[in-house]
Amino acid sequence: SVSWVEGGEDGSVASWELRVEGRLLEDAKNDPNKVNVKRKFSSFFKSLVIELDKDLYGPDNHLVEWHRTPTTQETDGFQVKRPGDKNVRCTILLLLDYQPLQFKLDPRLARLLGVHTQTRPVIINALWQYIKTHKLQDTHEREFINCDKYLEQIFSCPRMKFAEIPQRLNPLLCPFNTDDVVDDYWVWRMQ
Repeated sequence: SVSWVEGGEDGSVASWELRVEGRLLEDAKNDPNKVNVKRKFSSFFKSLVIELDKDLYGPDNHLVEWHRTPTTQETDGFQVKRPGDKNVRCTILLLLDYQPLQFKLDPRLARLLGVHTQTRPVIINALWQYIKTHKLQDTHEREFINCDKYLEQIFSCPRMKFAEIPQRLNPLLCPFNTDDVVDDYWVWRMQ
């Protein structure tokens, strides 16, 4: 939302205030007996950056940034107040805070497991289910996995220890943060 304050005859300067706020809409199928904890707006984000018109606000005053720290107090919104009586173009960037961290899988592994994006424990469990379903655990040396042709292509080895899986997964996983929110917005002065 945007609010404007007119400059006065007393010499006060015109200004505007932009407020970035939101809330999570509840799923209609939610269990009515479940206690819903209302999360503050800031709890969904790692960072917020608002970029204002550099020509209007200069190189030192055109960026507004907020970054989560371990001691962050959550808030229901963010406010930016600046002097001015002109329309202002701004870009709002909200970096989502995935808790727990989610990973995008290598396309070959994603096809094999039927999982595109997930947490590391869920990915390892999906891989273990694949190994069990296809009976790839060595029957004599149970700590070893005998790779089928698909796993061999993905992991570049015919055989591996089960304990090696987390390390071998690292190059096949990419932290998932492509759903960050970018919004080009105009602060319009209503006449």
